[in-house]
Amino acid sequence: MQQQGKLVCFCGKMAAGKSTLARKIARQEDAVLVEQDDWLSNQHSGGQLWEVWLRNSSLMGCLSRRR
Repeated sequence: MQQQGKLVCFCGKMAAGKSTLARKIARQEDAVLVEQDDWLSNQHSGGQLWEVWLRNSSLMGCLSRRR
């Protein structure tokens, strides 16, 4: 029988503990941890990180404008 994978994503306010919880779960599950900041900085260099982050984060639905 083939084992199915699991994808866990976190989205929330700054300093809410998302990274801490993600690292804890990754250790418990012996899982690969992909952190957005690290991934983006490896994908895009040359000072465009903030613009790329804003564009990609909004595509994931993590950022919303407050009205």
